[in-house]
Amino acid sequence: MAPNIYHYRTWQLLFSTSHDGVSYSTMFYKVGKSCPVYVLMEDAKGNVFGLYASQEIRDSSQFYGTGESFVFSFEGTLYVRKYKWSRANELFVYLSLIHISEPTRQAEISYAVFCLKKKKKKKKK
Repeated sequence: MAPNIYHYRTWQLLFSTSHDGVSYSTMFYKVGKSCPVYVLMEDAKGNVFGLYASQEIRDSSQFYGTGESFVFSFEGTLYVRKYKWSRANELFVYLSLIHISEPTRQAEISYAVFCLKKKKKKKKK
């Protein structure tokens, strides 16, 4: 699903509600300026869906990102539906602590954030 340049790279878990709790502030802190990232979510009914963001995710009161970003959902165990940029607008990613804070949620959502593992630098001899 990720752009071809990332297909053979290793992804690393940065944040998980099962390990780090459910605080969005903690998630933003642990994820930092890592990019690109996958955010995987599972709602209380077991629906699994997510976001691929081509740049770092951050708390923002405005949309940001590029047309490389997309959302996706899992349908069963074998099929992933990808929702690409429609080109109808330039609204890509919008994550705001005000709009996704715990008191406003109707049901619990579990989520995890992954980024590309950094390449090890070659030692000079």
